[in-house]
Amino acid sequence: MWISSSKVDSLKDQIRQQEATKSAAIFSIIAERATDSLKALSRTGQQGLAFEKQIESLKSDLDQLATAVEEMSHSASQVADQSEVLGEQAETNLREAGKGVDNFQQFNRAVVGATESIHEVTSFMGDFMTRTREISELAQVVNGIADQTNLLSLNAAIEAARAGDAGRGFAVVADSVRELAKRSAQAAIEINKIVDDVVSGANRIQEVVTASNQSLDQASETGQVVRDTLHKALEAANEGATLSGLIKQATSEQSSVSTEMSSRIQHSASEIREAVSTYHLMASTNSNLRNLQSELIASIPTDDPFMLLRVAKSDHVIWVDKVLRQVLFGEKALREEELKDCNQCRLGKFLNSHQGKAAIGHLSGFQELHGVIHPKVHDLGLKLVREGKSMTSEQRMQLADELVSASDKVINALNDFVHKSTLS
Repeated sequence: MWISSSKVDSLKDQIRQQEATKSAAIFSIIAERATDSLKALSRTGQQGLAFEKQIESLKSDLDQLATAVEEMSHSASQVADQSEVLGEQAETNLREAGKGVDNFQQFNRAVVGATESIHEVTSFMGDFMTRTREISELAQVVNGIADQTNLLSLNAAIEAARAGDAGRGFAVVADSVRELAKRSAQAAIEINKIVDDVVSGANRIQEVVTASNQSLDQASETGQVVRDTLHKALEAANEGATLSGLIKQATSEQSSVSTEMSSRIQHSASEIREAVSTYHLMASTNSNLRNLQSELIASIPTDDPFMLLRVAKSDHVIWVDKVLRQVLFGEKALREEELKDCNQCRLGKFLNSHQGKAAIGHLSGFQELHGVIHPKVHDLGLKLVREGKSMTSEQRMQLADELVSASDKVINALNDFVHKSTLS
């Protein structure tokens, strides 16, 4: 069967048209998926950078904590050493306090014995004074008898003188009796004198004994205070020894725990460092994937206006991502020529062009996108880049949230335009 060349050309045109349609559909899918992927990679990257800052802060905190725990462990070791010395001193104090109590008990027994002896001396002195007073009384009786005898012998001598020779012998006897009475009186006087001396000495002894009793009583009272003090010292020393033992045990446990803590913190720090290393590898992979996606989108032809809208979505995802990376995380992500306003980017040029207005200018939402939402994205992004360093962290985060929200509105508007184009 013969087919004319014109029909062949028509079939070829149909095939080319079908292929072009298929290619456009494929490019559309690629652009959409690449844009979604870029958006996800951007958010993941931003979250990862925030995570990196947190993990770096955690690593720094762990390093400081490890240093603090190591210092605490060293201090605990020193305290344990000091507790050893304290324990030895407490044991020594306990032994010395025990010796003090024993010595006091010996001293107290001696004081009690001396007190009893003094009391016995006091009792003996009472008996002695009683006997001495009795002797003095007897001497006074003897002295009285001597006086009476002397008086009687004087009367007898007078009577003997009156009797003359007959009373001469009796006079001799009277003289002898008077002489004896005189000697008795003299002896009684000497006895009284001796008794007075004895009484005087006994009184002095009594004063000394009384003073000794008072001193012993004071010593006994003081001894009671000393005994109470020594017992308190013994109790304190015993408690100190017990507490020093508890301190020694506690410091030993503390040292062991701090050593274990230090080991675990070092292990955690090692795991954190490994996590940071893994994150950096993941971030590098993420960055490479993001660059590949950007290159893929850049290779998509944008002759069709709605294909251009799909690619424009990726442009804004990439641009907002770079702004946030530079402002929030300190990356040098943007080149000077990328700091464009809303009229210089691909989408802005398209919206201002006759092609753009012809393609979507009649659709609802065009004026809001062209005059409000799209300019807001660029205004917020440029403000963050140029003024971000002078802002507080809270102000930067607030503007960043507004930028992301405005960017999402741009993407939603472009999605709406692309969707409407497929229905027409």
